[in-house]
Amino acid sequence: TGTTITYSLSGTTLNRTVSGTPSPLANNVTTLEFRHYDNAGNLTTVAANVWLIEIYLITSNAGETLPLRLRVHPRNF
Repeated sequence: TGTTITYSLSGTTLNRTVSGTPSPLANNVTTLEFRHYDNAGNLTTVAANVWLIEIYLITSNAGETLPLRLRVHPRNF
């Protein structure tokens, strides 16, 4: 097995945690969502069926809001 890496939102701080040690990645993040899709484009909760991961986050600062959406296909799945 490899190193465990997790992403989480603590208040408005986006953290990346490696082996239990969190590191802040971004501040002023108001929304963080992960969606997992199978190879037919359907939402899935079965890890073995994940083909595509969609990451959605919103940042907000000084009255400006920036939504970001990214889709990635994990190469080692």
